[in-house]
Amino acid sequence: MRPHNADPVVQQLHPTKPQCCHSTSTTSSNPRRPCNLLPIAHQRFATQYVPCPPLSKRKIEQSQHEATLHTPFAIGAFATTLTTLSCSLMEWRGVTTTNAFVGNFLFLAGVGMVVSAQWEMARGNTWGYMTLSAYGLFYAGFGAVVTPAFGVAAAYGGDDTVEYNNAMGFYMTIWTVFNTIFLVGSFAVNLVTIATYLTLELLLLLVGTSYFAAADGHAATSVALKQAGGACGFVSGLTGFYTVGSAFFEEMLGWHWPMGDVRWLERGRRTRGRGV
Repeated sequence: MRPHNADPVVQQLHPTKPQCCHSTSTTSSNPRRPCNLLPIAHQRFATQYVPCPPLSKRKIEQSQHEATLHTPFAIGAFATTLTTLSCSLMEWRGVTTTNAFVGNFLFLAGVGMVVSAQWEMARGNTWGYMTLSAYGLFYAGFGAVVTPAFGVAAAYGGDDTVEYNNAMGFYMTIWTVFNTIFLVGSFAVNLVTIATYLTLELLLLLVGTSYFAAADGHAATSVALKQAGGACGFVSGLTGFYTVGSAFFEEMLGWHWPMGDVRWLERGRRTRGRGV
C-alpha cells in the first residue's frame, strides 16, 4: 500500500514542500529567491502551489542590471548638455563662448539630474544616485563659472589670465580623477555605458590639459587640445542619446536595443578565481 502522502491528489492538496522552482524553502539545501513573475498578492500562493517557468535570458539580464539603470530623462539631460558644450569646444560654426548654454548647465542638468538622482536613491540605486548627482552638480558648477553674474572670471582679472587658466586646469583634472571611479564602475553595466565614461574621461583630461597649455602661453596647442576634448565629449553625448533611446523605447514600444553584454567580464573573474 502506498503511504498517504504518496497520493498525487493528497500531495496537491497538502504539499510537503514548495513546488516553485524559485522558492525560498528553508528545508532546501540551496535556497533561491521567490518567483517574481506573478503579482505580489499571488506570490505566497505561487511559491507553494504553482510551478514557475524558467527565467528567460532577457529577464536575467534585466534583473542583473536593474540596480545600474537610470531614468531616461536624466541621461537625456546629460547628453543634451554635453553635446551642446562639445560643439562649442570644437568651435563649430565659430562658436567659442558657452554662455548660451547656461540654461542647460543650471537647469536642465543642474536641476533635472539632481532631482532625478533623488529618485535613484529612493530605489536603492547607488550607481544612479552617484553619477547623476555628481554630473548634475558638475554642470551647475561649470554654469556658474561661465556666467558673468557670478563674477568668477572677473575675480581672476578675466578668463585669459594665467591664474584663471591654471585654476580651470586644476578643476578639470580633479574631475578626471573623480570620473575614473565611475569609469571603473561602468564595467559592471554594459559596453555603451563604458564608452560613455571612457570618452568623458578623455574629454576632462584633454580640456584640463588645454587650460594648462593656455596658462603656459601655448595658444595653438591649447585650442587643439580643447577641440580634441570636444570631439570626445560629442561621442560621449551620442552614446548618452543611444542609452536614452534604448531605455525609453523599450518601455514604451517594446523595442530592445543592444547595449553590449559585459557578463563575460564576470565569467573571466570567476575563472581566474578558480585558478584555471
